[in-house]
Amino acid sequence: MTLKPKFEIGQTVLKWTGDYGGPGIIRGIAGLENGKLRYLVGHQITGGTGEFLHVYSEGNLREIDIVMIDPLSKFLTSEQDNKELFDALATAHRQVDMLMAMVISLDGSFMPTQSSLWPDIVKRVELIRKYEGLI
Repeated sequence: MTLKPKFEIGQTVLKWTGDYGGPGIIRGIAGLENGKLRYLVGHQITGGTGEFLHVYSEGNLREIDIVMIDPLSKFLTSEQDNKELFDALATAHRQVDMLMAMVISLDGSFMPTQSSLWPDIVKRVELIRKYEGLI
Protein backbone atom coordinates (compact mmCIF):
# COMPACT_ATOMS: atom_id res chain seq x y z
CA MET A 1 0.00 0.00 0.00
CA THR A 2 1.49 3.34 -1.08
CA LEU A 3 0.15 6.56 0.38
CA LYS A 4 -0.11 9.80 -1.55
CA PRO A 5 2.20 12.38 0.07
CA LYS A 6 0.40 15.22 1.84
CA PHE A 7 3.41 17.50 1.31
CA GLU A 8 5.59 18.12 -1.74
CA ILE A 9 9.35 18.54 -2.03
CA GLY A 10 10.15 22.24 -1.72
CA GLN A 11 7.02 23.01 0.30
CA THR A 12 7.36 25.04 3.51
CA VAL A 13 5.94 23.23 6.55
CA LEU A 14 5.74 23.73 10.30
CA LYS A 15 7.03 21.09 12.74
CA TRP A 16 4.51 21.70 15.49
CA THR A 17 4.57 18.74 17.91
CA GLY A 18 6.80 18.00 20.89
CA ASP A 19 9.23 20.21 22.75
CA TYR A 20 10.56 22.10 19.74
CA GLY A 21 9.12 23.34 16.49
CA GLY A 22 9.46 25.75 13.67
CA PRO A 23 9.35 26.17 9.91
CA GLY A 24 11.25 24.00 7.48
CA ILE A 25 11.30 22.94 3.85
CA ILE A 26 10.50 19.43 2.62
CA ARG A 27 13.74 18.16 1.07
CA GLY A 28 12.75 14.54 0.51
CA ILE A 29 10.03 11.92 0.96
CA ALA A 30 10.64 8.26 1.79
CA GLY A 31 8.27 5.33 2.01
CA LEU A 32 8.59 2.69 4.73
CA GLU A 33 7.94 -1.02 4.16
CA ASN A 34 4.52 -0.64 5.82
CA GLY A 35 3.56 2.06 3.30
CA LYS A 36 3.84 4.97 5.71
CA LEU A 37 5.72 8.06 4.62
CA ARG A 38 8.51 10.00 6.25
CA TYR A 39 9.51 13.53 5.32
CA LEU A 40 13.07 14.88 5.31
CA VAL A 41 12.78 18.50 6.43
CA GLY A 42 15.50 21.12 6.26
CA HIS A 43 15.59 23.70 9.06
CA GLN A 44 17.57 26.95 9.25
CA ILE A 45 19.34 27.89 12.45
CA THR A 46 18.68 31.51 13.41
CA GLY A 47 21.92 33.39 13.04
CA GLY A 48 23.60 30.30 11.56
CA THR A 49 24.46 29.13 8.09
CA GLY A 50 23.20 26.24 6.02
CA GLU A 51 20.49 23.95 7.30
CA PHE A 52 20.11 20.76 9.27
CA LEU A 53 17.88 17.88 8.17
CA HIS A 54 15.44 15.93 10.30
CA VAL A 55 13.01 13.09 9.50
CA TYR A 56 9.36 13.42 10.57
CA SER A 57 6.12 11.52 10.17
CA GLU A 58 3.23 13.38 8.57
CA GLY A 59 1.54 13.93 11.95
CA ASN A 60 4.42 16.11 13.14
CA LEU A 61 4.01 18.55 10.26
CA ARG A 62 1.46 21.14 9.22
CA GLU A 63 1.07 23.16 6.08
CA ILE A 64 2.25 26.71 6.56
CA ASP A 65 1.86 29.84 4.50
CA ILE A 66 5.31 31.31 3.79
CA VAL A 67 3.81 34.77 4.44
CA MET A 68 3.48 33.77 8.12
CA ILE A 69 7.27 33.37 8.23
CA ASP A 70 8.29 36.27 6.00
CA PRO A 71 5.51 38.84 5.50
CA LEU A 72 7.47 40.56 2.70
CA SER A 73 7.53 37.35 0.64
CA LYS A 74 4.03 38.03 -0.67
CA PHE A 75 5.33 41.26 -2.20
CA LEU A 76 8.61 39.95 -3.62
CA THR A 77 7.41 37.36 -6.07
CA SER A 78 9.56 38.23 -9.07
CA GLU A 79 12.58 40.19 -10.22
CA GLN A 80 10.20 42.87 -11.50
CA ASP A 81 8.64 43.20 -8.04
CA ASN A 82 12.10 43.46 -6.49
CA LYS A 83 13.09 46.16 -8.99
CA GLU A 84 9.92 48.13 -8.33
CA LEU A 85 10.47 47.95 -4.58
CA PHE A 86 14.14 48.96 -4.94
CA ASP A 87 13.23 51.87 -7.23
CA ALA A 88 10.62 53.04 -4.71
CA LEU A 89 13.21 52.88 -1.91
CA ALA A 90 15.78 54.84 -3.95
CA THR A 91 13.14 57.46 -4.85
CA ALA A 92 12.06 57.77 -1.20
CA HIS A 93 15.68 58.28 -0.19
CA ARG A 94 16.13 61.08 -2.74
CA GLN A 95 12.95 62.69 -1.39
CA VAL A 96 14.30 62.52 2.18
CA ASP A 97 17.50 64.20 0.94
CA MET A 98 15.42 67.00 -0.60
CA LEU A 99 13.43 67.45 2.62
CA MET A 100 16.65 67.65 4.65
CA ALA A 101 18.00 70.28 2.27
CA MET A 102 14.79 72.29 2.73
CA VAL A 103 15.08 72.07 6.53
CA ILE A 104 18.74 73.19 6.37
CA SER A 105 17.74 76.18 4.19
CA LEU A 106 15.13 77.18 6.81
CA ASP A 107 17.34 76.52 9.84
CA GLY A 108 21.07 76.81 9.24
CA SER A 109 21.79 75.27 12.63
CA PHE A 110 20.18 71.94 11.64
CA MET A 111 22.91 69.29 11.29
CA PRO A 112 21.66 66.01 9.74
CA THR A 113 24.89 64.23 10.71
CA GLN A 114 24.11 64.97 14.37
CA SER A 115 20.64 63.43 14.13
CA SER A 116 19.93 60.05 15.74
CA LEU A 117 18.62 59.01 12.32
CA TRP A 118 21.95 59.57 10.57
CA PRO A 119 23.41 56.05 11.08
CA ASP A 120 20.28 54.48 9.53
CA ILE A 121 20.41 56.93 6.63
CA VAL A 122 24.05 56.00 5.96
CA LYS A 123 23.18 52.27 6.02
CA ARG A 124 20.32 52.85 3.58
CA VAL A 125 22.63 54.75 1.21
CA GLU A 126 25.16 51.90 1.36
CA LEU A 127 22.43 49.35 0.52
CA ILE A 128 21.10 51.45 -2.35
CA ARG A 129 24.61 51.85 -3.80
CA LYS A 130 25.30 48.13 -3.37
CA TYR A 131 22.26 47.11 -5.41
CA GLU A 132 22.02 49.97 -7.91
CA GLY A 133 22.43 48.53 -11.37
CA LEU A 134 22.08 44.94 -10.09
CA ILE A 135 18.30 44.90 -9.86
